[in-house]
Amino acid sequence: KQWYQRRVPLRPGDDPDAGDGEGAAPPPPSLVEPITVINYIKRTIPVLMEEEPGDITPQFEKVVKSPAVYAMVEKFIGESQIRTILVNRLTKDSDDPESDVPPEITYLITLDIQYVSNKVMTVALVKRGTHVESTKQLTKQVQMLQLSQESTYESLHALISSAIIPIFNSFVSKSGKLDDGDKMVPSIKKNFAELETGLVHLQQNIDIPEISLVIHPQILAAIKKAEKEGVKPKAQEFDVEDSTLLNALQAGVNRWIREVQKVTQLDRDPSSGTAIQEISFWLNLERALRNIQEKCDSVDVTLTLEVLRLGRRFHVTVKFDTDTGLKSALETVNDYQNLMKDFPLNDLLSATDLVTIKISLVAIFTHLKKIRTTKYPIQRALKLIEAISKDLTNQLLKVLGTRRLMHITFDEFEKTMVLAHNVFQTWDDEYEKVNQLLREISRRKKEKGTDATLR
Repeated sequence: KQWYQRRVPLRPGDDPDAGDGEGAAPPPPSLVEPITVINYIKRTIPVLMEEEPGDITPQFEKVVKSPAVYAMVEKFIGESQIRTILVNRLTKDSDDPESDVPPEITYLITLDIQYVSNKVMTVALVKRGTHVESTKQLTKQVQMLQLSQESTYESLHALISSAIIPIFNSFVSKSGKLDDGDKMVPSIKKNFAELETGLVHLQQNIDIPEISLVIHPQILAAIKKAEKEGVKPKAQEFDVEDSTLLNALQAGVNRWIREVQKVTQLDRDPSSGTAIQEISFWLNLERALRNIQEKCDSVDVTLTLEVLRLGRRFHVTVKFDTDTGLKSALETVNDYQNLMKDFPLNDLLSATDLVTIKISLVAIFTHLKKIRTTKYPIQRALKLIEAISKDLTNQLLKVLGTRRLMHITFDEFEKTMVLAHNVFQTWDDEYEKVNQLLREISRRKKEKGTDATLR
């Protein structure tokens, strides 16, 4: 019997000729040779990277045959903690957009999973066990996963919604685990649904532009000098008679105003997109405005404004306080936070059955009653409710689509229809309550045309 195997040395005191006595440790596995895995990578990666197998680039060949990659593959094969090896294909376009030079392609092989850039295609080789053995087929021990980092959320969502969840549901259905009363299955289904919903939200998330307030070099130098001396920078140290300096600072403040207005004047059409986009917009806008407020309260900005005041450039300092619209925008988002914060929409979007959908509708409409404490526009609220109704329709189709209504027994069909009717009845009842509330608010505000019915 062969006791010693490659890369698994004997420990001190081990007897290579010892038999398999009672309690003896099993022999270590026979590991596959690194060159076998490397050749497997050379055969499969070019196809997944949309290159012809016979057209392996010299750069890829050089990377795969390097000693560093050989060492990585050895670790991947024999070390239980290393479960993944990644092949990254990086594309770098020419700096000149009008250039006819083809993009530069480079390859990077790593053991660490990390985001590189949005110009990367990644293939992950995932080890199913703790080792890769020579006695088993490589395809049964190593799984391949292709991801495009250009649209990471979209790739992950497609993988979860179109592959992992359907496979899981099919296995549970065929194996009868749900009928056996396995309590973990509904919990896992719910977690999968929440994950899928979260990835959709991330794709639909509306990014607020990141602004930059460029500071004049003399201001930065003064602040740096004051920090070294341990004192507070003073505007009196500047030559306020220097018109060149004052003009440069004034031009900089005017640019700040335009930068801040990019965020404070931002808005979206609530009738387009989904309800979660409307909610996320106001939550993200609130965070962005607070960050801008912190920048405006920073030492470099306040020192710039103080220098301009000393130089009698009052009109630009007043303009910065009034024309940015930061104060009024902050008041608006703070008011809307009462409605948008902790909005219970995820329960609806991740519901896997009709009962959960009905319960989630009650929670949503109960939360919508918080509108009475805000200045959120009535017309906008109606469009938000309309967006929620679209989400409800999509979720009903998603849940009912798995039931195969024309193939189930009539009793089961009838039970399903009763549950569906209860959902519609709940929507009608809860919407009517909120609609009455909106009419009351409308009368108080003397608004007109807000009695639209969205059924």
